[in-house]
Amino acid sequence: MKQLLVLLLIFSIFAAGDVCAQSALPTSQLTEDDKAVDGIEFPNFYRIKPQIQSPLYLAIMGGHIAEALKAVEESANVNEHHDEWGGLTPLMLAASMGQVSVVKALIAKKADVNAIDKSGRPALMPACLKVRAAVVKVLIEAGANVNIKELSRGQTALMLANMGMAERKADADHQIDMVAELLDHGAEVNAQDNQGETALHTAALNAWIPGIEILIKHGAKPDIKNKAGFTAIDYVRSSHILPDAEKTRLSAIMGAPIIPNKKLADAAPLPQTILPPRAKNDPNAWFAVGRQEEILGHDDKAVDAYRNAIQLDPTHANALNSLGILEAKKDHTKEALAYWERAVAAQPPSAEAYYNLGRALIITKTDYKRGLLLLGAVAKTNGEAGKRARAFIDEMTKWSKESTPTAMNK
Repeated sequence: MKQLLVLLLIFSIFAAGDVCAQSALPTSQLTEDDKAVDGIEFPNFYRIKPQIQSPLYLAIMGGHIAEALKAVEESANVNEHHDEWGGLTPLMLAASMGQVSVVKALIAKKADVNAIDKSGRPALMPACLKVRAAVVKVLIEAGANVNIKELSRGQTALMLANMGMAERKADADHQIDMVAELLDHGAEVNAQDNQGETALHTAALNAWIPGIEILIKHGAKPDIKNKAGFTAIDYVRSSHILPDAEKTRLSAIMGAPIIPNKKLADAAPLPQTILPPRAKNDPNAWFAVGRQEEILGHDDKAVDAYRNAIQLDPTHANALNSLGILEAKKDHTKEALAYWERAVAAQPPSAEAYYNLGRALIITKTDYKRGLLLLGAVAKTNGEAGKRARAFIDEMTKWSKESTPTAMNK
């Protein structure tokens, strides 16, 4: 019976992401983009709803397109900033939630597409981070500045677009189109953030192969070093998730071919793993050191580096995920699960952590249901983590069918 329930849950996971709640408008009047998000509320909306005074924010957060459009029409100020939420505007909120028709309506009422919140982020940035490709296109056509840098780390929309994790498979399929849209409209491909990292560093760090390829085609320089001395090539070679064949291929197109019959660690001189003083307060630099130490087989030193990263940034998803992997190598299941739990709760989340936690919850028989939900979420994304999740679910499906008694299939 348990096997049958697992099989049914697997099928429900894939169906859940594409079924929208009952719409406030007749279905025939909704665009495809509207249908995808209509009825989806802002996370934890039921908790914060009593604090909302603005009818416009209330309507957008409630997720019903028709009500939100009506609220836009009736609003006297579509550019109001909500100070309690970091200077958020209705346009930023609608962009983040993928409400294309609402975004268009707000722009038609003169919403400022380049207004920024207290962290310096315009509406384009949450749209990129959530992989809302249709919204990104609308914002750019309305004059959004694709090269604004946010204040905390100096990141651009192009960098965020290469680290985004889509909530739906349909969005993930258009992530590369979103990156192309930014590049075609003047996004600076080699712009660097406060730590010296480029969009190519970001794509390499997240092992997103299509992003790496399109950035290279548009002139991204793979030999740019961040403040810790690491290049995008270093990130590719030290990746946990890229197969060796992909590391070899990507290194070649990045102009640093790996020598055949040599270990990846010996393919080229690795950066010095002692950080310069200016980089010691950078969690990404410590994460990069951890990756390099892993390549060299120095797991203890890698753990120290990752711990330095999360001490500086407790929500560093990649460092938390890596610590989980190293704990799992030592059969420390409890510690590994704890690190992966923190990694999936981080923003932006780590697709690899979703896969690792989901798989571990199933294999250790800790929580079948939640494990499958996590795998189902990452299976809707592109990239190596998504491929692995789909393969694992396929194996689970096959196992469930083969393990179910014949009588149960009648």
